[in-house]
Amino acid sequence: AVWWSDELYRIYDRLPSAQPPTYEEDQKNYTPESGAKLTEIVQSSLKTGRPYEIELELSKDTNPRRWVVARGEALRNDNQEIIGLQGTVQDITEQKQAQKELHDSELRYRALFENMDEGFCVVEMIRDLNDTTIDFRFVTINQAFEKQAGIQNALGKTIHQLVPDIEPYWLETFDQVARTGKA
Repeated sequence: AVWWSDELYRIYDRLPSAQPPTYEEDQKNYTPESGAKLTEIVQSSLKTGRPYEIELELSKDTNPRRWVVARGEALRNDNQEIIGLQGTVQDITEQKQAQKELHDSELRYRALFENMDEGFCVVEMIRDLNDTTIDFRFVTINQAFEKQAGIQNALGKTIHQLVPDIEPYWLETFDQVARTGKA
């Protein structure tokens, strides 16, 4: 038997008084790609008994675009034979939108970072047991930094790897900036 909660009716924009759809009717709720993935994972779970979790995009007819995560597991009889599946569906549209916004923001930041004229780097300070800075590693750099500093392929390397005879002044200056935020 198929049972839908009120929340499931809300997610799929159906009236709670309506009968739950058949599996074939339910496939129309998804994009063709998501429907195919769901069919594959459900058939596999029915054969193997392995639980599943899958993100699915709802049909393009939904506006705005919506996503769900479906989780399911096998139901077994007393003989441990698989007799069906039970599961849940959760609306993850807000999570997907937040992920997309974060991704878009990261792309904008990366484009700005890579194309700005000012040299910029982020370094990780390496200190000894007395908390004295003895080196620093380049964690993030842009092309302008490499050009202006005259240092190539610095990402992930320490200043001593790149400039073995670095003047102590530079270690002290970077340490002061790291500790106080001021040069």
